[in-house]
Amino acid sequence: MRLLLSAVVLVAIEGVALADADVAPPTPANKVTAEERPFLYLSDPSTPSAGVFTAGYGFGLGSGVPADRPLPAKVGAAGASHTVSLGYGVTSRFAPFGIVTADKDGGATGVFGARFQVTDPGSPFRFTVSGAGFREGRGGALGVWLRGAASYDVGAFRVAGNAHAEKVFASARDSIDVLAMVGASYRLGSTFRLGVEYVGQDLEDFIEREEAEGGARHFVGPTAALDLGHAQLTAGPAFGLNEKSPRLLGRVAVLVSF
Repeated sequence: MRLLLSAVVLVAIEGVALADADVAPPTPANKVTAEERPFLYLSDPSTPSAGVFTAGYGFGLGSGVPADRPLPAKVGAAGASHTVSLGYGVTSRFAPFGIVTADKDGGATGVFGARFQVTDPGSPFRFTVSGAGFREGRGGALGVWLRGAASYDVGAFRVAGNAHAEKVFASARDSIDVLAMVGASYRLGSTFRLGVEYVGQDLEDFIEREEAEGGARHFVGPTAALDLGHAQLTAGPAFGLNEKSPRLLGRVAVLVSF
C-alpha cells in the first residue's frame, strides 16, 4: 500500500507543478491518441485513434482490482493483482482489446472484446458501447459482459458514467451481475487531472435478493491522472462504504500508446 500512496503523491506533486505553469496547452504536445484514462474503475468512452496500439499494466492491492473486468472487489481473492491489456484502433471509433488479470489464488482471467464509439470522438458528449467474452482463471468458468459508457465535458470539468452487466455461466453464481459507476474529473493544466469516482457492485441483489456472491458492495475514492502523451498514469485508493465491502483498495495503472 505504501507503493500506491507514493505513486499518488508523486503524480499529485508533478500535476500541481504543471497546473501552476503560466501557459498550458489543452493537451500534451506529444499526444498520440484521443484515448484518455482519467479514471481507474470507470471506463472513459474515448477510444484509441486509428492505427494506434495501446499496452497497459495495472497493479492493485486489497481484494483484487481487475479494473477492466471490472469488479473492484473480486469475490474470494485478496492481496495483489496484476492486469495486462492490449488494444488497437482499427478506426477512430472501433477498437478491439484483450485483457489478462492474475491474482495470487485465482489464476489468470482472460478477456477479449471490442469497443465502438457511437458519437463523434471530438464531441463534448461521448458514448461508447463495449462487449466482451471472458474465461475465469479459477474453475475456468466462461462469461460475457456488456457495458455502456458516457461522458460530458464542460470546459476542464468532465462527468462520466458506466452501466455494466455480465453473466457467468456457472452454478452458484448470480444470474446476472450489475455494476454502476459514476465519476467526475477536473483538468488542472495540460496534463494533470484530479477526480473522484463511485462504484456500485452486484446491484442486482437489491432486486433478486439471491446474494449468491455476497451481496451489493459500494466504493468511492479519489483519482489522480497524469497524461504525458505517449503514456498515461492513473492512481488512487477506493474505500468501502458498507460492511460487505473491503475497507480499502488501491490501484496504479499505466497505459502506453504508440
